[in-house]
Amino acid sequence: MSPPAESGTPPVYAVVGGVLFWGLVVLRAIRAMRKGRSGSVEALVGRGVGLTTEREVDADKFYAGMMKNVNTVETPALSTGQIEAARARRRQEYATVSRKPRRAQLALTRSRPLAEMQEPSD
Repeated sequence: MSPPAESGTPPVYAVVGGVLFWGLVVLRAIRAMRKGRSGSVEALVGRGVGLTTEREVDADKFYAGMMKNVNTVETPALSTGQIEAARARRRQEYATVSRKPRRAQLALTRSRPLAEMQEPSD
């Protein structure tokens, strides 16, 4: 048998497939545009429920629900004298401890047998 002569028109199954493909693309685009237009609050307001974005929230219920799985510890209140004493201790610690330890203060560990303490050369 000889192959069919080419007439220049695509076969019917290719045309139908292309039309279905592009139809689905357009349908999905329309659905995506519709879906993104309104949020849940706007949809409820549109149905007449009457919600607004400035609705009142009971703060006690909100924080109780938020903190229900958080362990909290009550700490005793510190007096002004205790706070000042702690600040003075921290000031004294900060003044006596140098920020950069000197090489002599560092101890080499035994896990580094080839390390040697030498002053850096300029």
